[in-house]
Amino acid sequence: MPPLARVSLFVDLCTSLICSARLAAWNIGEQTLAEEQLPEVITQMRSLNQEKLLFIYDRGYPSVKFIQQHYDLGVDFIFRLQKRNYSKLWEQILSGELDFDFILENEKLKNKMKGQKVRVIVLTLANGETEVLVTSLFDREKFTLEDISKAYVLRWHIEECYKRLKVGAELENFSGVNLEAVLQEFWANLVMCNILSLHMCDAQGPWNPDQISEYRLNFSVLFGVMRQKLYQV
Repeated sequence: MPPLARVSLFVDLCTSLICSARLAAWNIGEQTLAEEQLPEVITQMRSLNQEKLLFIYDRGYPSVKFIQQHYDLGVDFIFRLQKRNYSKLWEQILSGELDFDFILENEKLKNKMKGQKVRVIVLTLANGETEVLVTSLFDREKFTLEDISKAYVLRWHIEECYKRLKVGAELENFSGVNLEAVLQEFWANLVMCNILSLHMCDAQGPWNPDQISEYRLNFSVLFGVMRQKLYQV
C-alpha cells in the first residue's frame, strides 16, 4: 500500500490563489488542519487591509467548536451541513422553514460547550436535492438567499484547485522518495499553480459572483502551455 497524506488548502475564491496549505499525515482530520490554518490566513489578509473576510466550507467542516473559532476571530462563514446532522434543526426544515436562526449545540458536549447562533438557509438545487447552509450573515436585507447561494457556488474553485494539483500537475507523481524531496515538490507545485492563477487574473480579472457564467480562459490549456516552462525555471 502506498504512503498516504492529507492536503488542506485555503483558496481565494475570486482569484484561485492558494493562501495557505498543509501536507500532513492521513490520520489528521481536515477540520483539525483548517483550525490551524484559519488564524494564519486571517493574519495574512488583515496585513493586506482585507477586513471583510468570508470563509466558505463544504460538508466535512461544520462543528460548534470551529464555528466559535470564526466568531472569536471576527470573521464570517458559510458551511454546508450534511443531511440529518443536528436533529432539531432538521425538524424545522422538514416543517417547511427555509430561512431561520438556530442555536447549534454539540449533543455530546451539551453541558460543556456553549451553543452557537447561526442563520440556516435551505435551498433546492436544480437536481431537486436540498442544500442546507449555515452562516453568520444574519442581515437578511443585505444578504439575501440568492446572494448567499451565489457565494457558495464559488466554492467549486476549491475542487478545481485540488484537481489542478492532482491531475494537471501530477502532484502525487513525486520524483524523490525521501521527506525533503516530497516537501520540495509539494511547495514547488503550489507556487507554480499560484503563478498560473496570477497570469489568469492578469488576463481576465477576478471572478465576479454576479457574472459566474461569463466566458473565461481555459485554465487547462494555459496550464499545459506553461507547465513545462515553469518546471525548467
